Amino acid sequence: MLRMLRSALALLLLPISSGADVFDDGQIHDVDFAIGTPSFVRDDGGGAPTTVNLIAGASGHEIQIEDASVLNVFDGATIQFPDYTLASRGAVCGGSLTQLDVVGSADVEVSGGTFTNGPSQPVRTTGGTLVIQGGSFENTASLATKVALSLGGGTAEVRGGTIVDGAVSIGPTVQATLSGGSLGSDGITTVSGGSLTIVGTSFNLPFGAIVGAYNGPLTGTLADGSALTTTLVKGASSPVELVHGTQGPPTSAVCSLAPQVPLLPTWAAALAGVSLGGAGAALLGARLRRL
Repeated sequence: MLRMLRSALALLLLPISSGADVFDDGQIHDVDFAIGTPSFVRDDGGGAPTTVNLIAGASGHEIQIEDASVLNVFDGATIQFPDYTLASRGAVCGGSLTQLDVVGSADVEVSGGTFTNGPSQPVRTTGGTLVIQGGSFENTASLATKVALSLGGGTAEVRGGTIVDGAVSIGPTVQATLSGGSLGSDGITTVSGGSLTIVGTSFNLPFGAIVGAYNGPLTGTLADGSALTTTLVKGASSPVELVHGTQGPPTSAVCSLAPQVPLLPTWAAALAGVSLGGAGAALLGARLRRL
C-alpha cells in the first residue's frame, strides 16, 4: 500500500515526458520509481552536489553522474549503464546492474549488487578510483575469452566480491591491487603499462616482482583468506608484484546506512510531503527537471 501510494503521488507530481530526468538541485533524493532515459545527477548552479539514492523499486537506463554529485544503489534497484564521470562519487550496496563505468576522477565503492553483461564487461574503469569489497560479476557472453572486470585506468582495488564468469583484465594505465574475493579460474591478464599488486600468502611463485613474461598457474591465499587458483598472463614489460599480507573484513560507511522508508502516518501527512529516507533530506514527490 505504501509503495502504491508513493508511486501514485510521484506520477501526479511529475510531468509526463519521455525526456531525461535531471537531478540538479543540491538535495538528497530517495528514488523508488522508474526514471527516464537517459538521466543525469549533477551539482546545482552554486556547485552543491546532488545525492540520489536508488532504493527498492527504482529502475533506470543510462544514468550519468557528473561534477561532485553522488549516486548510491541499494537492494531492490535495477539500473543499466551507470556512468560515473568527472569528480562524482557513489556506492553500490546492492541491486542489479548491467554495466558500471568509472572515468575521470570519480570515486566509486562496490560492496554488493549483481553485475551482469555480455559481451561487454560488467565493470570498466578508464580513470578514477574503484574499490570492490563485495558483489558478483558475470560476463554472460558465449565466448571462449571474456572479461568480467576491465580495470583499464586510474586506481582499482579488489578486496572482495565473486567473479562468476570472466577474467580480470589489467589495462595500460591502471594501478591495481588484488587482495581478496573469489576471482575464479578464468585468469588475470595484464597489458603493458599497467601495474598489478597481488597481496596474500602461500603463493606458488616467490614474493616480489615477477620478472619477464609469464603464462601459467597462480595459486595461494589472498589477504582476506580467500583461496586463489587461477592463471596469470603477463607480458615481459608488465609489472606484477606479489606481496605478503593479510586484511580485515571490508567495511562501508555508506552501505551500513541504507535508506529506510518509514510508514506514512496518515494520508494527509503523505500528501503534504512527508520527509523520507534514513539518509535524510529527500521529500516525497520531489520534482525533477526534465529535458
